Amino acid sequence: LVAKVDAVVCVSETLRERVTSMGRGDNTLLTHGVDVEMWRTPATDSRISPGWPADDKPIAMFWGLIDERLDHGWVASLCIDSSCRFVLAGPKANDLPGGYVDHGGHPMLISPEPIELGRIALGDLPAHAASAQVLVMPYIDAPVTRAMQPLKLKEYLATMKPVVVRDLPATRDWADCCDLASSAEQFVALVMERAKTGTPAAQLEARRRRLPGESWAAKAEQLAAVVRGH
Repeated sequence: LVAKVDAVVCVSETLRERVTSMGRGDNTLLTHGVDVEMWRTPATDSRISPGWPADDKPIAMFWGLIDERLDHGWVASLCIDSSCRFVLAGPKANDLPGGYVDHGGHPMLISPEPIELGRIALGDLPAHAASAQVLVMPYIDAPVTRAMQPLKLKEYLATMKPVVVRDLPATRDWADCCDLASSAEQFVALVMERAKTGTPAAQLEARRRRLPGESWAAKAEQLAAVVRGH
């Protein structure tokens, strides 16, 4: 099929490399977009989950599918070694205590446990992000995460909140807009620092410059250009 189509559009560099190896080096990279304004300006009728922490501790937040791609060691380090509350929003892929499995497949209890809010309506997520101090993405470093293009990264960046993520191919492209960590210790240190200092001015400027080109309107125009070219 790849050999017969008029044009190939790839959604990640990993897929692009695979298609190129199949003889279609004329492919186009088109990553997903983001609704910049929605994430930057929470709706006035947004509702905060009743499970949201009520104390004065800074909050590090993750949203998305809670599964084995999360690094349990990093999560444990953040819960135990920092002064932050760790809040997760989204469906959980397993029923283990704390929602995590170590790399050997054995359950690991984390104390204090992360706060799991469950599913939150998309329209309410920007308000939750605005109420958090840091947005985090503590994924493992594995083939599945090295090949992914997480939608939440651009959502995180559009909120203008501090963002601390695992150093992976997809996040490395945004190193001028967020903080990349390669170890649990570095991850915790960066989260604690950003909880105190906020988003650096240089990162904010880089986001303002780059995110308009990541809007869904911009992505639609890129796809239309591919179609018109064939």
